[in-house]
Amino acid sequence: MSKDRVRIETPKGSLEIWRPNIEELLKGGSPMETFNKVKSFRVGAKISQEEMAKALGLSRSAYILKENGNADWKLSEMNKFVEIVNENTGSTYSAAEIFF
Repeated sequence: MSKDRVRIETPKGSLEIWRPNIEELLKGGSPMETFNKVKSFRVGAKISQEEMAKALGLSRSAYILKENGNADWKLSEMNKFVEIVNENTGSTYSAAEIFF
C-alpha cells in the first residue's frame, strides 16, 4: 500500500508524517500493512525506537510492543511520548491526536 507524505510546518521546523492512501484502503489494500499513527509521529519527530524507549523508561522490545499495538500504554507513558514529540517538533499535539 502506498502512503502519502504530509508535511506540517511548526515554529521549530517541519514535521513529516505518513498517512495511508485512502483510495487503496477502500479498494481493499494489503491487510498486512496498516497505518501506525504512533510510529508516524515518532518518526516525524526524528526519534529512534531506542531513544523513545529510553526516554519512557522502557526496554526497546517493550516499546515496540506498545508502538505496534500489542501492549497497552500507561497514561504517564502517553503523556511523556506527547511531551517528547512536541519538544522535538515545536508543536502542541495532544495525546488524543496521537493515540486515538
